[in-house]
Amino acid sequence: MSQIQVDNIYNKEATGSPNFPLGANVTGVITATTFKGGAEITSGTISATSVTAASGTFNGPVTIGGTLTYEDVTNIDSVGVITARNGLKVTAGGVNIAGGGINAVGVVTATNDIKANGNIVGDNSTNISGVSSVTATNFYGNGASLSGIEAAPTITGISSGTMSAEDPVLVKEDGTLTKIVGVSSQFGAAIQNTYEANEISTMSAYDPDNGFVLFTTRSNSSYGSRLYVSSINTSTSVMTQLSETNIDTVDMDPNIAYDTSNNIFVYTYRDGYGDLQARAGSVDSNGAVTLSSSTQEISADISGALNQSRLIYDPTSNKFLIIFTVDSNSAVRAATGVVGGTAPNYTTTWTSGYIYGASASEPAQPCLDTLNNKIFSAYRNHATSPGSVYAQCGTITADGTYSRGSNALLTTANNDAYNVACVHDPSVDKVFYVWNKNDGTLEYRVGSASGSSTTITWDTTPVTLDNSGGEYGRCCYDTEREKIVVMWSDFNSSRGYIKSGKIGSDGVVTWDSLLEFNANRSFGGSPVYASNQKRVVMTYINGAANNYPNQRAWRVAGNNLKATNFIGFSKEAYTDGQTATVKIVGNVTNKSGLTPAKKYYLQGDGTVASTPDSPSVEAGTSISSTQIVIKG
Repeated sequence: MSQIQVDNIYNKEATGSPNFPLGANVTGVITATTFKGGAEITSGTISATSVTAASGTFNGPVTIGGTLTYEDVTNIDSVGVITARNGLKVTAGGVNIAGGGINAVGVVTATNDIKANGNIVGDNSTNISGVSSVTATNFYGNGASLSGIEAAPTITGISSGTMSAEDPVLVKEDGTLTKIVGVSSQFGAAIQNTYEANEISTMSAYDPDNGFVLFTTRSNSSYGSRLYVSSINTSTSVMTQLSETNIDTVDMDPNIAYDTSNNIFVYTYRDGYGDLQARAGSVDSNGAVTLSSSTQEISADISGALNQSRLIYDPTSNKFLIIFTVDSNSAVRAATGVVGGTAPNYTTTWTSGYIYGASASEPAQPCLDTLNNKIFSAYRNHATSPGSVYAQCGTITADGTYSRGSNALLTTANNDAYNVACVHDPSVDKVFYVWNKNDGTLEYRVGSASGSSTTITWDTTPVTLDNSGGEYGRCCYDTEREKIVVMWSDFNSSRGYIKSGKIGSDGVVTWDSLLEFNANRSFGGSPVYASNQKRVVMTYINGAANNYPNQRAWRVAGNNLKATNFIGFSKEAYTDGQTATVKIVGNVTNKSGLTPAKKYYLQGDGTVASTPDSPSVEAGTSISSTQIVIKG
């Protein structure tokens, strides 16, 4: 029998469907309300309200008119391509693609994360949207069409003040950004301390914690000394005296230095018995002084001429260093000290004064090398005639010894160097010495002891700074302008002068204009740099005003460009407080009138030129008449 034509087929009991233990081959159409069991459909069409099967193989396409519900399984295994014409929606669990990735011709929209072990690849018409951020270890393409991403190197920061597009940008000490700003010289009005006339000398120190200047004077009449505390107005450079304190009724040779680590000052002096003494104290935010009730002896055998001791604080060793003359055996000694206790019971402890130089006198005012943590000094050697002056460089060791390198002869011109002072310039790692000669000539010399070396080598021979009667040359360093400052008195013209200058890498000093800070003879003075207010403060004895001590603050002319603070050029114009984008090394800045293939340098007025200014800061190399590749 080749065919069965029936309306219905039942099992023997007429209670259900029949069984086909060996299967059934059907070449036509099977129409069923319900289809159950395993089956292999090789061709044709199955039309069923529902299909229940343990397994099935479909060699041709499967068309689902309704909803395909596929539960109680772990995966769909597809050898070919799954095409979803109206989208693929996954409500939980995500879609994990371990193989060939996702190839999208249209738009891929995701409200949550897209995670891929491989690459996300799209053609020029493909977008990734609806994603707040994309984190990628690799990026392909040139990014030319990306918005919010700089193709060339940039950084961002907060603008301090206004900037125009293509302005050179400097980073400030507080991390904000600014343009090159120049300032003119500004003298504040001199103030006079009138406690007692006929003063003979002053020494100064700076308290950076409160922004106060401390200075001491010694009377030539009563032999007493006083300590003054003053503040500085940063707008007008005018100073205000805050307090005055009696130190001792009979003392000579006062010195003062400030411990920036512990916010304590030390005052040293020679008492009426010829002993070298020390007292410590502190200053509050109102300028009031708390002075230790007791004194500590540094040396018991000092006597003789005035101004024969010099004091400095070394933050590296956290010790004070005093260099002083001992007339009884014609020697210069050095001792180191530390401060202990609490207010008002400060105490100082000192090492034994060891021989700094035999047959010696006149120690110079020492200076700190903050770059290499060293101390420069000088003294006169009486073993030779008329007395050679030697410069030295050293460090304070753990046991309090001032360990020095070999002597460096300061001057060979009659060897008559007096009132020697020095200052170190960390921007070029040079030391500057200044002194006056018997003939009224003020001279200076520049040298170095770079790195850890304590041997001084000279860059220049002695150079004349003033030849009309200069004396009492004293110096300090302006860290804002990166310039040395020298003040002195001219006894022929009866004037007080001051001058700033920049030391070059060759040791040659480029000086600014000579300025007069006092129309009268001004002696026994000392300058100190007030770093918070960016002012040089001069204390001096006014020879035409009954020898009263005076103070005056000075803002050095210059700009805020340094050898180390240039970072690039402003991309756009910005106002104060805005987030500024800065084009940095490797980017380009747009300028006009350039000569291609030349180095260009920043100038103090914010322009660029093919010749260096002071300091020498390279802007970059011109690649056309309108563009410079930024180097910095």
